[in-house]
Amino acid sequence: MWNIREYEEVVSTSTLAKKMWLAGAAYHGDVFQARHQTGGRGRVAGREWQDTPGESLLMTLLLEDVPDAVVRTATIDSSYSFQILASVAVLDALRELAHPGVEAGRFTIKEPNDILLDGRKLCGILTEAVWQGNELRALLVGIGVNVHQQSFDEPLAVKAISLAQASIATSVSEVRDAILPAIERTLLSPFSVR
Repeated sequence: MWNIREYEEVVSTSTLAKKMWLAGAAYHGDVFQARHQTGGRGRVAGREWQDTPGESLLMTLLLEDVPDAVVRTATIDSSYSFQILASVAVLDALRELAHPGVEAGRFTIKEPNDILLDGRKLCGILTEAVWQGNELRALLVGIGVNVHQQSFDEPLAVKAISLAQASIATSVSEVRDAILPAIERTLLSPFSVR
């Protein structure tokens, strides 16, 4: 179901995905993936996602066909917001990818949008819902995962971690391919919520 659209460098995969969707040039299941972002952003204004080209998974998923049960649950119950549902999906995928060499408890969610490994930031997730009245028209799910980085500049050096630094050998595409089915199970299945 996924259509991977790869780019060498973009300002932000989320910005690009939304711009192309608004222009009618992007559709449900499109995955915008870049080797480098020049203006990746965090949930808090002024925070940027920093990356070295090719060393992070940087992608935004475009979802137009989210089941009504998921939409209702995510909007009525804030503990099941789109942000949390996406974070749970990514957490599950990373735990599965790292198993059996890494204890699952080393991966945790720092609500609402960070995945930590050993208490340090491994992944950031940013969701944006586009509404028309009460109808969800599109859900953009931006995901950044530190995969190959061996070091980070200050002040991130003590706050961030990569899979490589945790001795988890994998590739950017393997991380992507673990996350996509987890997103399907969590955000695209009406049975994913209680």
